[in-house]
Amino acid sequence: MYVDPNLGRNLAHWFSSPNGPGTVASHLRFGTPNTAFFTGVALAAGNFPNGSFFGIDLPFNELLAQAFFGAPFFSTVDGTGKFDSA
Repeated sequence: MYVDPNLGRNLAHWFSSPNGPGTVASHLRFGTPNTAFFTGVALAAGNFPNGSFFGIDLPFNELLAQAFFGAPFFSTVDGTGKFDSA
């Protein structure tokens, strides 16, 4: 008998608008427990899919600003492998 180590769960990351237009919340599920993650988000339209950061046209200074800003861009998942910014 074979038991899949991740039990068929794959990393899931999505955004929602919990309080209507103009709000955003980040959600992550099935991550490795107690690990850090980074989400680079292009806040302006650009050269997608030819950008320099995994296809996203994200200027280096904006990438660094998001990394140093902290949550929801750079944070850690909890002991169950999930994160919610809202």
